[in-house]
Amino acid sequence: MMKINRDIFCHEKSGDNLAYKMLFEPLPLIGLKTPTNPNKNNMPTINRIFISTVMLVTASLALAAPSQELIQSFVTAISAANQPTTTEDDLKHYFTFMTDDVTDFHAAYGVTMSGKEGPMKNMLKNVANKRSFKVNLSDVILGSDTAVMVLNEESVYLKNGQTKNFKGRTLWVLEFNEHDKIKHIRRYLDWY
Repeated sequence: MMKINRDIFCHEKSGDNLAYKMLFEPLPLIGLKTPTNPNKNNMPTINRIFISTVMLVTASLALAAPSQELIQSFVTAISAANQPTTTEDDLKHYFTFMTDDVTDFHAAYGVTMSGKEGPMKNMLKNVANKRSFKVNLSDVILGSDTAVMVLNEESVYLKNGQTKNFKGRTLWVLEFNEHDKIKHIRRYLDWY
């Protein structure tokens, strides 16, 4: 059984400290009687239940952490959103991974896009210029509310009537909100 040192919650052992009372005597604070316990170092069972409930509720309010599965699903959506056969539904699915006010910064071009609507219209308009797109997730680092993806990309596309090729590595730094939605993207190109 875990014992908690009550001295860390109050300067005096008198129990007049509010933090002490909330942890060791929560029921009198809400008008209920606390069961008596001759050994003051052990909390009554009802108090342990109260503290456990508070801890569980607090833990459930913590930020969600991105997972390997979430990142792999996002990479699959990136691929589907960049094909010559991309549909509006593919793009909608891609944007479901993001908040409505997502910011997407492309460091190589110094461009920042905000929200979903403008980028989605732009991507849909550029589908006709796509010739091929391949992406491979080569590495991922997961944080508590962030992820860094290393993507190897190969694409062929039309730009100003000329065929262009891209082959390189893109580093994506993703920041998530408490609902596992991407709120910030920073992209860095690493040409090879």
